[in-house]
Amino acid sequence: MIFGDKIRKIRISKGIKSKFVANKINMSPSSYCDIESGRKKLTLEHALIIADALGVDIKDFFYENKLRDSRDLPTGTDGK
Repeated sequence: MIFGDKIRKIRISKGIKSKFVANKINMSPSSYCDIESGRKKLTLEHALIIADALGVDIKDFFYENKLRDSRDLPTGTDGK
């Protein structure tokens, strides 16, 4: 799965409009659409900002795991 597909899947699962994400990352909606469709390369900087806008950790773009809000994850090594 390409990053754009994964980003789109996460965005839709959270009920977030593409225009919201585009505005959040200071990008035109058409340029953001190009990222999701794979026509434009995703920079690390934009990936971090998009992950923040979607409320996920950037690693969620790499793995096929259950989507979750990364802010709900434990912060310590002991799971607390």
